[in-house]
Amino acid sequence: MKKHILTLLILVFTLTSCNLFQPKENTNSTATFDEEAVTYKYSIAEDEKEYVLSIPVISLDEQEELEFTNIYSLNPLQQPEGSIGLVSSNLYQNDGIALEVKDLLYDIARYGFGFYQLTAQGAEKLADLGNALDLQEEDFTYYHGDIYQPLNHDDPQEVKWYLATQLLIWEQLLNPETEEAFDIQFEIDVSQEKAEIQYLLDHASDLEPDFGGSIQTLNDKDIDEEKIFSFTDSNQTLHNYSLHVEPGIDLISNEEYTLETRVTKEAESLEITFAPLYELPNQDSYYFSSVKNYGYFSIGNDRMAQRLKKLTFKLYNPIANIKLHINTSDVTNNTVHLAGAKYQISQDIDFKYATDSTESTASEFARFENLSPGNYYLRQVQAPEGYVLNQEEPQQINIEAGISEKTIPFMVSPEMTPSE
Repeated sequence: MKKHILTLLILVFTLTSCNLFQPKENTNSTATFDEEAVTYKYSIAEDEKEYVLSIPVISLDEQEELEFTNIYSLNPLQQPEGSIGLVSSNLYQNDGIALEVKDLLYDIARYGFGFYQLTAQGAEKLADLGNALDLQEEDFTYYHGDIYQPLNHDDPQEVKWYLATQLLIWEQLLNPETEEAFDIQFEIDVSQEKAEIQYLLDHASDLEPDFGGSIQTLNDKDIDEEKIFSFTDSNQTLHNYSLHVEPGIDLISNEEYTLETRVTKEAESLEITFAPLYELPNQDSYYFSSVKNYGYFSIGNDRMAQRLKKLTFKLYNPIANIKLHINTSDVTNNTVHLAGAKYQISQDIDFKYATDSTESTASEFARFENLSPGNYYLRQVQAPEGYVLNQEEPQQINIEAGISEKTIPFMVSPEMTPSE
């Protein structure tokens, strides 16, 4: 896994150091380094130089300063001071780095920056209020600090999450002098924080609702019969997400991590989207660079919104052109074909939605047309003259996909005469 990540990210450092990561659209920005702010020393293996991390405040032209807790260096060899000019652009509108690489860096920054989940009290209040906006701070458990406010980077304890995040980002880059991954150590021990962030990265899917699949197929009959679909979240994280249900889907219930839904209109695709209740301080993700190989990035809600968990309902109507022939014959002589028999077929055993066959004649079997592949129940509703109507349990039939017609036998018994 590590080698795979590094292979992807060879491109990151090469493009950053050569200033080839060109934005489609850019604006001017400024990074300011407070000389009075606390800095953090680190060392790079096989490099005798002492390095210092200064955490910048970056401002865009005529815009408010970005939250500096959410800005990370892309070059551990850079040592800027004072104030530097940068070119900034949306991180995800650049073509210089592969999308999977950007997403890896994004996820490291996302889980390192912090997030929150509902407490039991918060989940109960949300169920009663029905609106996450009515929840209070005490209704959440915070991870890696309070994400609503900038962490205190002058506090050696609070800054550990930031430094661990920065270290994980740097470890994805290749040192151009050794052509190996950077081996960096801060003077402050951040091994525990780093391990916890890595755990979240490795188990990110456990934090999302898991219904055993993301696509539910249905057909016109499911809509007509108002079929109810049930989905259970095996990860039991559903309470940490708000649900956005497209028109055409009825959310019947959402209790104990189980959703019950039905689709009420025909559409090629309908979705339920699951959005995390927490958000990052900034809306957009940015990339900052300069000709002196200074590089930074910052993440926002834009990419998170594009990667939301979804449950998709897809309309699928298989070709319904299969014919089913019923060969009605005497139980004592199956070579005799009988006229006057009629049948019903249904996909439910109660025959609530049944289809009638044609009546068998001397030259043709009873017949159903335009059937789709699937499992059916068959019963006789009219017996040939002189024969007893078969009232046994409905016969189960499977119509296989890929066939155009199928014939099955159906035996009937002759009526008993008084002399018999």
